Amino acid sequence: MPFKMKVSLLTIVTNLLILGFYLLGTNKLASKQPVEEAEIINLVIQNLITCGVIFAVLMIIVAAINHKEALQGDDERDKLIGLYGDQTGYFGLTLVMALLLIWWWGGSLSTKPLAIASVADSVNFIHFLFIGFLISDCAKSIRQIWLYQKGC
Repeated sequence: MPFKMKVSLLTIVTNLLILGFYLLGTNKLASKQPVEEAEIINLVIQNLITCGVIFAVLMIIVAAINHKEALQGDDERDKLIGLYGDQTGYFGLTLVMALLLIWWWGGSLSTKPLAIASVADSVNFIHFLFIGFLISDCAKSIRQIWLYQKGC
């Protein structure tokens, strides 16, 4: 398994864990009726920091295990697969942003699935945007793994 493929797999696992913890945290907050906006923003910031720290630690572990592959530069195939993955991730993020703007234009975001009903639309926008970033990063990594398996 190539080193870049391991990194992509690690990214998927990390993002799904962070998404799970984030949704559990928002469900706990949503169970309290009056949810303050600062609590949601604090949860987003905590998850961003947690995501960065967990991913950095796991990357160090993977790089230490495969130190020879980690020190090698990217060849043309790795660069091309990275670009295809970026294309998929950006397309997914664009779809999430378009959906958010259409939802926001069409009415309140607090009535949509996975929304937090007792906060303002701007906080729900941040909430959905954070989820969209995680999902688009997973889509990017899935495409990269698929291309490595396909032998692109």
